[in-house]
Amino acid sequence: MIFIRRILILLFMILMMKAACHSQSVLLDMHVTLNMNHKPLWQVMDSLRKTAHIFIAYSNALFAVDKPVTIAASDRPLRNVLEDILEGTGYTYRIFHNQIVLQPLPKRPALYYIKGFVRVKDSLNPIPYATISIVSRQTGVIADINGAFVFPASEEWLQDTLFISSIGYEPVSISLREMRNESPQPVYLKRIMYEIEPVIIEPENTQKVRLGNRKNRAAGSLYMDTHGQQVASFIEMEDGRKGTLKTLWYYLSEDGNADAPFRIRLYAYDTASGKPGNDLLQEMVVVKPYGKAGWYAVDLHHHYIPVSSPGFFIAMEGVFPNDYDFYAQGDDFTDIAKTSPETEIEDSPTMISYGQRLGYTKSRRNENNTWHYSLDHTWFQLKKQLFSVMVAADIIMLEKPHKEE
Repeated sequence: MIFIRRILILLFMILMMKAACHSQSVLLDMHVTLNMNHKPLWQVMDSLRKTAHIFIAYSNALFAVDKPVTIAASDRPLRNVLEDILEGTGYTYRIFHNQIVLQPLPKRPALYYIKGFVRVKDSLNPIPYATISIVSRQTGVIADINGAFVFPASEEWLQDTLFISSIGYEPVSISLREMRNESPQPVYLKRIMYEIEPVIIEPENTQKVRLGNRKNRAAGSLYMDTHGQQVASFIEMEDGRKGTLKTLWYYLSEDGNADAPFRIRLYAYDTASGKPGNDLLQEMVVVKPYGKAGWYAVDLHHHYIPVSSPGFFIAMEGVFPNDYDFYAQGDDFTDIAKTSPETEIEDSPTMISYGQRLGYTKSRRNENNTWHYSLDHTWFQLKKQLFSVMVAADIIMLEKPHKEE
């Protein structure tokens, strides 16, 4: 009985909702005639109320609307007449119990556009792909190939500070309020000059070790799309080992645009999920290769990033300051494989790629150390395709401590 009772209540509620929707539709479909020229909004609404014999509710604030209204409607649906009357007045309407209720549109925060261009202080040459971040909000943009950038900011953001940086230049901090201007504002970075070669002091009990996939031939490549896609590989370290990152290696495929910029990403190993965890590289580092396919090295020894067992993740993220979606073909994880006796994969159709393509090799064992970062901000693996992206790292490794007998 209780179940039948609940079903009846539910059916009653559905019928009531349908009746309410029908009632609203009938009201708004009613045809009205109204002609007024350059009259206050409240006066127009009052005339509409009397002409159409409907109820219209509004607050005293409506009397303060100074935009005059002109309407010439002859036998038109009420919904169209209301839209014409309220256009540009800052008001909208809703239906409540066969009554039209006027209410102000929600106010949107005022936006300012922060525009600028990054230049070398001495030569005034542009600095392409410089990173511009907002210190307290963990967000920012990448300058384009000419060093130009633009992004919207609310009034609240104007209290924050811009941090502008690029590899090889001294970073600068500028108040966002100082950058608020109709015309782009220049930002000048000074080159970092090294009078002598830096001397890295390391303990005697160290050795340089190269870990990761350092094969010389790729079976295929993955495309880094324009929407923050990342691909990462787990670099496993033996139990008890620790050291400092010296160099990262990425295999840039000739099927992509080998001189396109990309962002360096490093992640700790999340012991709970086995996925990439916290960022190991605290600042945004974007590199622009010289356009040659093959292994590309990124020197990170000045960053002094410690790593330890069980290991860490090296990732590549596509960086595109402009909209190059036109060039992205196929699905998010486009696979272009080369024909070879090893892979026995047929040639894929010719494709145009703006961004980098990261090489990979087929896994000969039932293992998968490659992770993908999807558009919904989650890390996952492709279960049906076992392969290893071609990334590696040189590590200044401390000697493994001897176990006490």
